[in-house]
Amino acid sequence: HTGTATATLTITQKELTANVTHGDITYGDDITGSKSYTVTFDGVVSGDILRMDTDFTVGTVDYSAGKGAGSYKFTITLNTTDVAKNYTIKAVTGTLTVNKKSLQGATVTVNDERLTYNGEAKEPDVTVKLPDGTILKPTDYTLSYSNNTNAGDKAKVTVEGKGNYTGKVERTSPSQRPPRCSSSQA
Repeated sequence: HTGTATATLTITQKELTANVTHGDITYGDDITGSKSYTVTFDGVVSGDILRMDTDFTVGTVDYSAGKGAGSYKFTITLNTTDVAKNYTIKAVTGTLTVNKKSLQGATVTVNDERLTYNGEAKEPDVTVKLPDGTILKPTDYTLSYSNNTNAGDKAKVTVEGKGNYTGKVERTSPSQRPPRCSSSQA
C-alpha cells in the first residue's frame, strides 16, 4: 500500500510546582513589586526560563495592605507568553507572614489630665499615636491604670496592643492635682 496517513498529535502542558518566598512584613505594609518575591519552579524543562511579571505574576489569597496579621497563601498566575503557555501550575508552596505592628515608640496622650479627687479611681481616655502618625482605635488596645485615686499620686496608664498590634507602652502623669493653699492677711 501507498498513501498518506494523518494523525492528530496533542501536546499537553507540563505541570509545575511554584515555590514562593517573601520576607515577613508588618501589619499595614504593602507587598506590591516583584523585587520582594523569590520564586523557583520545580519541573521546568531545561533551557526554559520563566520571568516574573513577563511569564507569570505572584499574588496572595486575600491579602492587601491593611488586612490583619496572620499567614496568607501565595498564588501564581501564568501569562500566555511563548514559554509560559507550555506549563500549568499544579501547586504553590509558601506563605506570606504578616506580623503584628509594635507599639514601640508610640506616644500616649491622656485626654484629661486635670481631674479632681473624689475618692474614686480615675480612668481617663487616651490617644495612642504610632511613630508613623497612625492614631489607634480604642479597639486596638487595652488600658490598665494604677495609682489613680489619690490627689498628688503619679497615675500610670498602660496601653497593651491587641488584634493587629503588640507590645506595651506606659504613661505616668499626675492623676489629680493636690489642693492649692492660699493665705490671706487681715
